[in-house]
Amino acid sequence: MTLSPSSPHPVLYGECGYCNQTITNEDQYLPLECQKCHDYFHLPCLRGDRPPVLLGDQLFYFTCGLCDPLGLEHCFRPNLQWVHIIHLALYNLTVAEGGRKGFFRWNDDICGFIQQNWSRLMPQRKKTQSWHSTVAGILSVNCPTVFQSGQKQFGEHGWWALQKVAPPDARLILQAVDGREGRGLTKRTPLSTAAPETAAKKQKTIESPVPEAAKSKQRPSQSMKVEQVQQPIPPSPSYPPIKVEPSPVSHTPLTARQEAVLLDHLTRYQQDHANSSTRVNRLVRKLKVRRAQRNHGLDPFNLDECLLAILATTVKYTLDETKPFSEQAVPVVGVSSKQLTTPSSMVGSEDPPTCGGGGGNEHLDRITLIPVLSRALASEVSQFEHFLVGAPDTHTSITSPYTTRVLKPFIFRSTELQPTKVLVMEELVSKVREKGAKGGARDLPLPYTRHSLDLCYFQFHHLPAVNSLVSHFFWPVDLTECLQYPDFTVVAMYGKLLVGCGFMTPDVKVNEAYISFLVVHPDFTGAGIAKLMLYHLIQTCLGKDVTLHVSVDNPAMLLYQRFGFKAESYCLDFYEKYFPPDHYLSKHAYHMRLRK
Repeated sequence: MTLSPSSPHPVLYGECGYCNQTITNEDQYLPLECQKCHDYFHLPCLRGDRPPVLLGDQLFYFTCGLCDPLGLEHCFRPNLQWVHIIHLALYNLTVAEGGRKGFFRWNDDICGFIQQNWSRLMPQRKKTQSWHSTVAGILSVNCPTVFQSGQKQFGEHGWWALQKVAPPDARLILQAVDGREGRGLTKRTPLSTAAPETAAKKQKTIESPVPEAAKSKQRPSQSMKVEQVQQPIPPSPSYPPIKVEPSPVSHTPLTARQEAVLLDHLTRYQQDHANSSTRVNRLVRKLKVRRAQRNHGLDPFNLDECLLAILATTVKYTLDETKPFSEQAVPVVGVSSKQLTTPSSMVGSEDPPTCGGGGGNEHLDRITLIPVLSRALASEVSQFEHFLVGAPDTHTSITSPYTTRVLKPFIFRSTELQPTKVLVMEELVSKVREKGAKGGARDLPLPYTRHSLDLCYFQFHHLPAVNSLVSHFFWPVDLTECLQYPDFTVVAMYGKLLVGCGFMTPDVKVNEAYISFLVVHPDFTGAGIAKLMLYHLIQTCLGKDVTLHVSVDNPAMLLYQRFGFKAESYCLDFYEKYFPPDHYLSKHAYHMRLRK
């Protein structure tokens, strides 16, 4: 069937590979095409995570679960060329807003749309200071093949529209990518859905969205340098090659059908290979047990449900403001609170967990004793897999809602800082491999791989792990409020594992900021992580006093004193409201201040 996304009439894409319903271009979002079987699939029918698509957006490498040997879906965005991105942005603006007779300002409208949807359009590309000028140059170079200028209609520079209101042709674009990578076409293919450029049009002067004053021979002023672009090159009927990034690893749980396909595949593998590894045999046995449970009407073991059920019945507090905390914080199951706090070895470490409350208890009351378990039960990011392997690799820039600043993906990154536990583990693995190789063992453990220690800003995908870490060492909290000011937060990651975090409230008073939590996992102490996080938090508020509260017998007070904090007052029973009755730290606290 011929695809014609630019046709004004309804276009049939065939039937959905999952639900077998007819697909047309009249749907709000266009379907995705499998690169192997070339069937189309509704976005709501996808079994995995739904990709962040826009209107008319089919620019994804997608493989359906029917073509994958394990029944898994794979979907990722290739590294698109700028002309594809501008084409898709103009199409969304035209369909959603209409503009001024179909034209839009290149700086305010087109660049504004790309800025707002950067993570959707280019999740693997970093912003540069000159990307606005790149947009202006691409508009000029591809006029009139893809874009048209509004100079004749309005007598002004900087107005642009699509030559033909149609989404980018995903099939041609992805085929061109395959051709450049040696998997399909060998020549560049025109990717525009507009008419080919004629010889008469090639002779015309290419218009630039830069004002006339910037084109004069005089030296431009400082304000004109912002919008000035380089001399455009002649338009080309084809796009430069695109580098394809590998598909990200997905941790989606297998369905019953996917488990059956996997079991059948592994069974045939065992028949063909007499000496299959113990890992394959173990996985086959587990899959057979789960199949037998389903055949007998029993629910197979679900680690997520089991873990959440244990958490929901182990730590459950009720809040009655008329009674002190010590009389109402009673666990449902008899679990000592010391099992939920730091081991005793943590007390003498270099960077133990620290905590506090603002000038009073108002800030801690806002984030304390909020029923996060009910929220976690309904949230897909609360799966045990998320806590086991850590947060996903979403190293992208974010815009702070508090200061509107663009925050870089990393605050600090080092491969030299390695905790003692990591060094010991690396030595143990090497010894086991050396001993196993001498004894002729077959299944040797893989060599230990070191990871970098990264300090980054607090984001939403860190929330489940951060809440779990802070609640484990202090008391039940929900730090969702800190997402409003990520500039004043820091999260320490070792690979994908969250090992520490720090949070500061910047607006406690006019000239005062307050550190509410600073915690490092005891297995990763001794590497100076707490020093780095505390230094970052102090640097974010150089013009303000920084205050905190710390328990009187918490060794973290020594770390604060090295940074210049001075004790101002002694607060009796400050943590009475928060610590359980048998907590190992004192409920009295020092109020400390670092003056600007």
